Amino acid sequence: MLPLSAEFVRYVLSDGVVLPRSAAGDALDPCDPRFKVDSDDEDVWTSEDSTDDDNVDDDEAATRPERPSFPDLERIMREKIEWLGGEVFVKVNWSSPRDAKWATGTLKCRTPGEVFLLLKSSDFVAQSLSSQVMTRYCDASAASTKEDDGLFETNVMVLRRWGNINPAMEFRCFIRENVIIAACQRDAFSYYDFLAARTDALRNLIFAFHRDRVCPLLSASDLSGELRSYVMDVFIDRKDRVHLIDVNVFGVATSPLLYTWEELAKLAPDRTAGSFELRLVNSTREILPSEDNFYRLPKDVLDVIAGSTAASKESAAEDIAEIAKSGITAQTRASE
Repeated sequence: MLPLSAEFVRYVLSDGVVLPRSAAGDALDPCDPRFKVDSDDEDVWTSEDSTDDDNVDDDEAATRPERPSFPDLERIMREKIEWLGGEVFVKVNWSSPRDAKWATGTLKCRTPGEVFLLLKSSDFVAQSLSSQVMTRYCDASAASTKEDDGLFETNVMVLRRWGNINPAMEFRCFIRENVIIAACQRDAFSYYDFLAARTDALRNLIFAFHRDRVCPLLSASDLSGELRSYVMDVFIDRKDRVHLIDVNVFGVATSPLLYTWEELAKLAPDRTAGSFELRLVNSTREILPSEDNFYRLPKDVLDVIAGSTAASKESAAEDIAEIAKSGITAQTRASE
């Protein structure tokens, strides 16, 4: 968990997608989207390369965003990425940049530049960093933790070790007063026919994990009196071991998936073992439309790829990411 400065937060919230300048003397990994911009001197745009046909006027040049630099944060990020095995998943406060997957083709990050690109391309991250948005979704007491300029006093970046998780075995659990009141399939956009036969066993595994692992951990922490209602995502592996994946806000900032928040508000805590409902997608007709579809691609990118001949979704995603990187590279060069 890395604290974020107000300067970095303002950079993420600023318009445009200009990637930070790497620290002087730091060699960029070829996977870093800034590699060509910062490493290939011949390709970097300079005022000397302009011609009479492509000169821009002084007013336009003055409005170009300057490339910032965050050498201390970037150094720590490199160390943490390496310590976590070289591949990480990033979150900021309560949100991940899952709506920006189109920009890189994946949420897996190996370099600070890939992290910066996802954060700058994500509306979800921008909302999480803006107290003026998030205080509508969280407890009213959160208003006391913001600065006058609409930014939270404490913002953090969370880097997690990347893992390939079977989405069929992820579950979202809703906890009120330290009691699980409901749980559901985390991937509400797919039907897995084998889950129904394991409903009771899965519910018991989740209940025992929360009772034996999560509750004692919270009781021993400084959050014991504050964090009593929350949403947790868990993963159950092939050996029926339960792993905590994430903890989220108990409120509309977090998707209720197969429930509604009005429905959850009516559920009373019941401490009886396994008394909560584990709701599943029971047929293909119950699959929910993914909310991420509303955040997939900018219209100009869709227009460019309208005639794509990609043979598969994977290659199409790669094409999209290359288009996005090309545009961002051009914008980053123009800020030189």
